Amino acid sequence: MGTVSPPHPDARLSHRMHLLLSAGQHRRLRDRARASGRSVSSLIREAIDRDLGVGRQSAVSNAAATAARRFMSGGTVGGGKQPEDLS
Repeated sequence: MGTVSPPHPDARLSHRMHLLLSAGQHRRLRDRARASGRSVSSLIREAIDRDLGVGRQSAVSNAAATAARRFMSGGTVGGGKQPEDLS
């Protein structure tokens, strides 16, 4: 039996889906799951989150935090461009 991954951190899992994959997609997904010691389901959930916005929100938050740290330390924000150049 495969490795059981911990529950998704954002919510209780409550929706079940039936997903059809090509043979190649299934093989690549299964191989990645085995190599990483994770379940196929956890890889699919991660890919969905990354593609549909959860990962983007984190990236935006990280970029905003970096800009805030630069500003607070007296550095530049926006690559040294003037405000009128940023629009």
